[in-house]
Amino acid sequence: GDRVLVEHPTYPSALDVVADAGDSQEIIKVRQRLIRSLEDPSARSSAMVALGDDWVEHFNDPARGLDTYEQALNEDPNNRRAVERIAAVATESEDWRRVSRSYFTLSRMADDTEEEADWLIKASLIARDQLWEPEKALTGFKRALSLDPTRLDAFKIVTSILVDSKEWEELKGAYINLIAALKKSGSEDTNLLVVL
Repeated sequence: GDRVLVEHPTYPSALDVVADAGDSQEIIKVRQRLIRSLEDPSARSSAMVALGDDWVEHFNDPARGLDTYEQALNEDPNNRRAVERIAAVATESEDWRRVSRSYFTLSRMADDTEEEADWLIKASLIARDQLWEPEKALTGFKRALSLDPTRLDAFKIVTSILVDSKEWEELKGAYINLIAALKKSGSEDTNLLVVL
């Protein structure tokens, strides 16, 4: 299998041949040789994600997998798959700091403001519930609301955090901002405005 890899680094079945042989250490060595042979950082990054998957799935070594995914991200900061894998594996490992960071990163990679707001809300929930960082959570929820004023789940959380901390002026401001944003976005949801 090695010679095929050297001659054709993108020839996928060479890795499968080694994988079928069942020699675990050989799989890792072949992947590492492949990674070193690749010139393009994004190709190297993708190969590192595959190696990280091997660490997690075949060797039950999530810590090494996470390190490998982070190396993949250093090679190519736009490798969304690496960030998604970090989020998934860190969630399983209950590494909440990494989960929160990866969700914030995914919010920056989002294709539109709704998706960005979605990731910010997920990151902020982790910050609030797992990391006990209400200020950081509040900032994230507010940012999500500014991106997508229709996210009442975020609004309810913002108001509950502000009520808990007795920030009455800021609470009043949150209501005013939401009403203004809803009017500006043209979503004349009269029932919603009446509730507010």
